[in-house]
Amino acid sequence: MGLARTDNYHVAKVTNDFVPDQDAYEQVWKEAAAFRSSNGFDELLSNVVVPIRIIHGEEDPHPLVGVTAPLEKASVNYMLRTLSQCGHSPFLEVKAKEKFYNALYEMIQC
Repeated sequence: MGLARTDNYHVAKVTNDFVPDQDAYEQVWKEAAAFRSSNGFDELLSNVVVPIRIIHGEEDPHPLVGVTAPLEKASVNYMLRTLSQCGHSPFLEVKAKEKFYNALYEMIQC
């Protein structure tokens, strides 16, 4: 189960036939880490012209400030919704799934 157990609050049982490509996963995250450590995101943020929408679970172990601080530093406006009883994957959470989809719907209507 790995990260799913630590990233999420109360996940519904989901079954599918999807088999992740571990090599691709590792390569993508290796590139993302290098991009982040070279301040690549900071350089790109000043060019953001689309609305930024954030939905974050209150039980998500990944700190929200890691998302909002760079946006604020670059003076990028964003809309934030936090969901109670929710970890890192709100679309899988038993108690947050419906709240997530409602928040997503509201945000894309703006």
